[in-house]
Amino acid sequence: MNSEWLAERRLGITGTDAPGILDVDPWAGPYTVWARKLGLLPEASNADERLWWGSRLEALILERYAERTGRALVPPESWRELAGLAAVDVLAREHLGEVRRILARKDAPWQRCTLDGLCLGWAPLLEPGAPQEPQDGLGVVEAKTSSALAVGEWDRDGAPLRAQVQLQHNLAVAGASWGSLPVLGGDLRLRILDQAAHPAFQARLRAREERFWTDHILGRTPPAPGGGEAERRALSTIFPRPDGRTIVLPESFAATHKERELLRARADADDRRLREIDNAIRAAIGSAEAGQVRGTAITYTLELVEPRDRAPYRVLRARERRARRLA
Repeated sequence: MNSEWLAERRLGITGTDAPGILDVDPWAGPYTVWARKLGLLPEASNADERLWWGSRLEALILERYAERTGRALVPPESWRELAGLAAVDVLAREHLGEVRRILARKDAPWQRCTLDGLCLGWAPLLEPGAPQEPQDGLGVVEAKTSSALAVGEWDRDGAPLRAQVQLQHNLAVAGASWGSLPVLGGDLRLRILDQAAHPAFQARLRAREERFWTDHILGRTPPAPGGGEAERRALSTIFPRPDGRTIVLPESFAATHKERELLRARADADDRRLREIDNAIRAAIGSAEAGQVRGTAITYTLELVEPRDRAPYRVLRARERRARRLA
């Protein structure tokens, strides 16, 4: 894909990269981010249905967000004129026939972000539980989409950790004091979550990102892969076929092998114990549809699934209302 915007993104760490560097993104770990920056893996493209729809729906989400909140979005062509962005360079680059803008810190050009929207000040939301105190200053808006299956994560826990990390990175680059996450779920309902800047977390994140950029990108040394499926796919793409050699691994892999065998044995025992626990809950619920643990926010449900090709069965689901926060 010929894109000035994608080429420019490779010249620094963006908000999309930040969750992967911390290994809290199911679609990219530290090794995946490293491989993409060095051109060993292709950048995610709009051939991916999820990304295509997210890109096309972005403008509509921002339009509805402005209507719902009464907040005025600053047109991207006016961003260079904002006094609040004096610490960044605003770079205009082409992508799929459109002009996208990348912000790069003047004091750390590797620290970059692509924003969906910017606001100047905001009015309090009228929805229950939303922040009611108006704040002044520059605000970042990140439009999101979520499938019908995944949207429950936003309802149950608030913004997923990966979205919070991305937002805090973008707030740090832009020098903004607050951010907003409007997310359109598969149920066609727009959820809006606001978050203030978290300077302590931003400082730790910047330190991690700077080490990653210096040691792994500029140093061209791969980071240790994370444990997610995305990392396995990245390694399979980079090393698709064996070449017939047998290489000598460092002695440290003897300890690695021992740990691996212990973890495999423990996983087998843990899987059996988990099945025992699930069956105990099933037995306690019996013919009821759900059971709530007394004195807690924990609820178990046994949802009926009726496939066409086999007998109906019930799936155990656990739900606990809690909010994840940045440390």
